[in-house]
Amino acid sequence: MSVSVPTSRTARVRFVQDEKGLHFVFWARNEGTVVPVEALASLMSRVETSNRRAVNVNLINGVFVSSFINNDSFVAYQDGKVDASSTIRIHEHEQFVGFDTDGDGVPDVVRVEISEVRLSCP
Repeated sequence: MSVSVPTSRTARVRFVQDEKGLHFVFWARNEGTVVPVEALASLMSRVETSNRRAVNVNLINGVFVSSFINNDSFVAYQDGKVDASSTIRIHEHEQFVGFDTDGDGVPDVVRVEISEVRLSCP
């Protein structure tokens, strides 16, 4: 059995709107440590997550873009040293792009790109 000890949380939001369009970004980062409850166990894991969501609307050329990026790392430590063979990293990305072809302010064509989730562990 283990317990998670959050050590750091950060979030930022940026929003800009003018006659040319709209820009919105949400960024969050969390870090924590998962430690064993049993005092004799020597394995612990450091957890880091980073999420970024951005929305851009350009009213001049009629392009609407929404993207999401997620990065997660689970780094294992054995006896206070990084255990690279137990480290896991996850990366995912999705993007939606809309095109306003007739100038009415509503996307008429939408392209969706979702990357295959990449999971790496040595």
